[in-house]
Amino acid sequence: MDGIRIDGNALHFGIYNHVLTVDGDKLVTRKLIVLKDGKLPVAFTNFDTFAGGSGAPLKHLDSNDGPQYLYVCKFLNYVFFEKYSITKLTDITAEMLISFLKGYGSCTLPNDDENTSRSKSSVNRCVNYVLSFVHELERQNHRTKVDWKKIYRKVKKISTKARRVITEEQLAFEIRYKENINEIFRDITEEAFQIIMQVIIDRHTNILMLAALGAFAGLRPSEACNVRREEYGGIFFELFGDEIYNIEIDLTKEVRLRSDDVPVGGIKKHRRQKVYPAFLAEFRTLYEIYMDFIEGRKFETDYGPLTTNQSGKAFTYNAYLREFKKVICEAREIMIHSDNPSTQLYGHMLYTHSLTPHIFRHWFTVKLVQFGEQLPTIMKYRGDRSPESANTYLQNKSELIKQLDSVEDEIWNYNTWRVNKIYGQSNPENQESSTTE
Repeated sequence: MDGIRIDGNALHFGIYNHVLTVDGDKLVTRKLIVLKDGKLPVAFTNFDTFAGGSGAPLKHLDSNDGPQYLYVCKFLNYVFFEKYSITKLTDITAEMLISFLKGYGSCTLPNDDENTSRSKSSVNRCVNYVLSFVHELERQNHRTKVDWKKIYRKVKKISTKARRVITEEQLAFEIRYKENINEIFRDITEEAFQIIMQVIIDRHTNILMLAALGAFAGLRPSEACNVRREEYGGIFFELFGDEIYNIEIDLTKEVRLRSDDVPVGGIKKHRRQKVYPAFLAEFRTLYEIYMDFIEGRKFETDYGPLTTNQSGKAFTYNAYLREFKKVICEAREIMIHSDNPSTQLYGHMLYTHSLTPHIFRHWFTVKLVQFGEQLPTIMKYRGDRSPESANTYLQNKSELIKQLDSVEDEIWNYNTWRVNKIYGQSNPENQESSTTE
């Protein structure tokens, strides 16, 4: 394997997303590990071939093997540039692995600071991905200097299932992790939620469907950016007469949505996502408001994105974050003048705490728990692959049910929001986004 020349401290390993268009409009993304000088890639490596994750011989075409590359790059930067200055992968030793993994857990790596914290699950993932990377390196006949006896020790234990003594491999060293026990700032009062939605309806209508898809269909912000218009098959409405009884969002594949091929965001789980039944009418109302807003507005007809910027191109995830930040700046000014003390307090907290569009998905999940839904249903409407997140909400169910008692209406009548509730009449002059992404 070729060595890496270390000419300066600006060099580092990073991830390069290579996007391919197949079958006409389907996007397939592959992550590559590259050597960068600052932000500029200067050399491609074959290191990604050792970071495949599962090791399975067969993988779906859409498989992107995302998280492990972040951990592997962090490890590579540590051993190549930050501490040991090795020049080739085969120089890796057990001491380097142990030093990195301990430093990752205790948050004492070169770029960590006193505010850095990592959860137990994050540390476990780091251990698994980094050790798997080195194992795969050796499996492909690249012998390293790792003494595996310093990494693993064999432990005998009684297996109740097998009814015999078995031998397991465990880490031969201890990793202590530093986790921030402060609660993530994501809870939201009902009035604060309404204020945020009202600000979006009145002054940021360009992201109205992004918010609605999160609040009423449980979509992740990046997934909402992938939704196409109804006439392009992105949204399906099923009606009986004038009554709506089903709405589905097509997230079965990532498709090309911009002529410049700028990524709009990823889909974590490919699926057809239904809008939660209790929110069908509200979603339809917001959809009609949005469609009235964009009537006659230009968009890239070859791709049919639902949410677009001033240039007619699909809204990107990063553009959504920036637009939402503007929404919060306006909403908190309204909150601090509310007659509700809890809303006033929440507004003041928004001056020192960040809020992201994930708040809509959080609000959505809280509602499902309050409505009495169980784990399989919550996972279904959230588009979850694992039960971990849904279980977290269910474990806090008693507290969420208490919050339900203070809510006068669980199904919001969004039609009334348009009648001078906060701002007065909508001001279309302020509704266009300044974002060009």
